Amino acid sequence: MKYSNPKGTDLIKITATAKTPEEAQFIAQNVMENSTDTLTNINKMGRSTHIDFLQERKDVAENEMKEAEAALETFKQNSKVFAPDSQLDSLVKQLNEVDKEITNTKTTLDIREKQMELLDDGVSAAAFNVGDSTTNAVRSSLLQKQLKLQEQLQKYTEKHPDVQETKKELAELQSKVRLEARTEIAAGEVKLDALIDKKQNLEQRISKMSADKIKFVDLQRKVSTTRETYMQIVKSMEKSRIQEAMNSMDLWVIDKADLPLKTANKGKVFFIAIGAVLGAMLCLGHALY
Repeated sequence: MKYSNPKGTDLIKITATAKTPEEAQFIAQNVMENSTDTLTNINKMGRSTHIDFLQERKDVAENEMKEAEAALETFKQNSKVFAPDSQLDSLVKQLNEVDKEITNTKTTLDIREKQMELLDDGVSAAAFNVGDSTTNAVRSSLLQKQLKLQEQLQKYTEKHPDVQETKKELAELQSKVRLEARTEIAAGEVKLDALIDKKQNLEQRISKMSADKIKFVDLQRKVSTTRETYMQIVKSMEKSRIQEAMNSMDLWVIDKADLPLKTANKGKVFFIAIGAVLGAMLCLGHALY
């Protein structure tokens, strides 16, 4: 096998040499097909797990949103309270903004923690490819190392030096992603604590209002929070689907393996026969001389 990469391009040319043109074509074609299948499987494994997780969260969020909207509508009809006064309305708006930030932060933390779990399961490359702060360079490196490891394991055992070296490099990249993810999680938790403190302060001020108005605010906040959670998850799913389409184009086969344009050289028997004829003619010539 011979691989070449023209400078300044993303093209990889694969050339196979074998006993027959057909065998060489078969080898080169299968290398390309196996590489494509391996890349697709790695991406699919991470994407499917991640999207399944988001789909479950979306279903739960949608049910909670519908229940909150129904509860608020029922309360309005029974209590005849359809809107808070100006002072309460101002507090509610502030509280809704805080609730929105808390929801976004919690959702981001949940997704990041799920990505950390996928990282431990060995499907990090696809899972972290959702347009977040993890760089494309790190993702690309993870994909390359995972593909390289898959190819090596098809030829060597787990104890082979090349396999051990690739595993070491892959572990280092995973550690880098873990460090970045943990840093983001820690920062998110600090932000969440500050938002919860602000929320508690606003709730104390609202608690001094009448019971009906407080109940209205609680129901209205729940509607706002569940809607925000639902929209946040829908956005994450859309990003994942867009990235899925992009991932599917990571490897293209531009030209399939063709047979050589020139015919192969004759076999050994041909050359032996020619040598025998030439030898006989030389011997005959020498005898006549």
